Amino acid sequence: MMTPAQDLAQVVKGIEADFPGWNVFRSDKGRWWAWDSHVTHQQVLGGCSATVDGDTPGDLRSELLKQKCKRIELVTSPLMVTS
Repeated sequence: MMTPAQDLAQVVKGIEADFPGWNVFRSDKGRWWAWDSHVTHQQVLGGCSATVDGDTPGDLRSELLKQKCKRIELVTSPLMVTS
């Protein structure tokens, strides 16, 4: 049987494995957070976030999926301007 800390670590590792580049943690208040230190200025201008949060691991996964879709949309958008 795993300890609560081991359970938490397993959930964090699972989310991070499904969303590479994101760092996940649960705050001392129980809220789930993820941040991406590699988000670009262009991505931020396009509506992407460097941090997302959720009440549960499932909520956090939903927010991360939204970010993934936004980033894909930016890359495939004909309006994407690079310099």
